[in-house]
Amino acid sequence: MKRTILVFALACLMAVSLSAQGTTITAKVGLAGAQFLKIPVGGQAVALDAAAMPLVNDASAVFSNPAGLNHITKSNSVFVSHSAWFADVQLNAGSYVHSFGGQGKVAVFFAQMNSGDMAVTTVEDQTGEFSGTFTSVSSVVGISGARLFTDRFGVGLSAKLVTENMAKGVGEDDFGKGSALAIDIGTWYDTGIKGVKFSAVVQNFGPEITPNGIYFDYDGGDTVKTSVAGDVYGTKDLVPQEFSFRPYSLPMIFNFGITFSPIENMNISLTTVQPNDNLQRYLVGMEYSVMGMATFRGAYAFGGYPFMTGWDDDDDVVYEDTFFGYDDRAFSGGLGLKFGKLGVDIGYIHHTLLDPVYNSSVNFSF
Repeated sequence: MKRTILVFALACLMAVSLSAQGTTITAKVGLAGAQFLKIPVGGQAVALDAAAMPLVNDASAVFSNPAGLNHITKSNSVFVSHSAWFADVQLNAGSYVHSFGGQGKVAVFFAQMNSGDMAVTTVEDQTGEFSGTFTSVSSVVGISGARLFTDRFGVGLSAKLVTENMAKGVGEDDFGKGSALAIDIGTWYDTGIKGVKFSAVVQNFGPEITPNGIYFDYDGGDTVKTSVAGDVYGTKDLVPQEFSFRPYSLPMIFNFGITFSPIENMNISLTTVQPNDNLQRYLVGMEYSVMGMATFRGAYAFGGYPFMTGWDDDDDVVYEDTFFGYDDRAFSGGLGLKFGKLGVDIGYIHHTLLDPVYNSSVNFSF
């Protein structure tokens, strides 16, 4: 029975992988929202980027692969994280995991991204000097469960509520606000051969989000008008046309990884990441522990993203394949320190054009 479950789970994950590869031939940038769900959470996850997925073994696993919760050996585990992202954007997150012994692990978690105050600009007040401020807030809360089916095979499942409030402080409280339920499902398998392990996860599988409220569009400095029946029979009046926000998809991601230990205290991670709104990324990550107290981490992301080099004689755009990733991330690194039951991690991601980003996190098990 356990072998059947294993074969079935691996077959499902392989089918999802092939489906993702087959449907995303070109970069469908801009077709999915809730992009904050793509941001790695925790010092280990930031230091290794998506290559951390097969290696995470603490309470932060709820944000990368819930099956990783099976590696927690203590009865309780607490995790908190803070990321300083671009343009003073802040991402804070936390989770709590409780073990029920052989029955599995249960966790609760949250994450919130806050843009800080931004000026409200309108057609009449294009500098935002007199219209006040607003804040863009995105959040996720959820619950996870994980269980071992054998000593070498485990699964994990998360159910979560994703909410985006793109214009908090503007008009009605729910203007520009929308929510959707989503799930993550992950697994890992230990081959028992020289530390080789396989992991896979599907994240953010769920329906579209449709923000609340209506808005007006402008053309030539005036609102777009629509014709309605006038007060006098047979007449027509032109009034500003009300538009509803269109729905958008969640950023569903498939991540498959292999880890192995070429030497003692070293782990190598090879992963491929396929989002539904862009091309594949490939990552190589490494962890090296010293005396069980300090862990040095590093990763490099690459892909075959085409780069525009100019135009040909027919004025068609010319692209050249490169080994660079599509999202400006090149390499990342970080350090983990262990003080008994307390773990402290810091992570750093270098970008070729944008500023670097940093994360610090703490986990405590008891």
